Amino acid sequence: MTRSGEEFHAQWISPVAIFPCEGMRDAESEKALAAAFESGEHKRVTRLYRNDEVPAERCWVRASGWCLAYA
Repeated sequence: MTRSGEEFHAQWISPVAIFPCEGMRDAESEKALAAAFESGEHKRVTRLYRNDEVPAERCWVRASGWCLAYA
């Protein structure tokens, strides 16, 4: 992820494991990410949006308040 003002640009580099701090896990987001990785297409993701306004067809994965999207 690269932040440019209010925009967040994303680029696939390699797999990674994230270990969140205790009490900050979000079960809904974890389920959405797991399902998205099963479907593929992660290398096409170019943006992180921190709102719910992006149309579903542009989102690779969405959870409440955020979306990883294609362009």
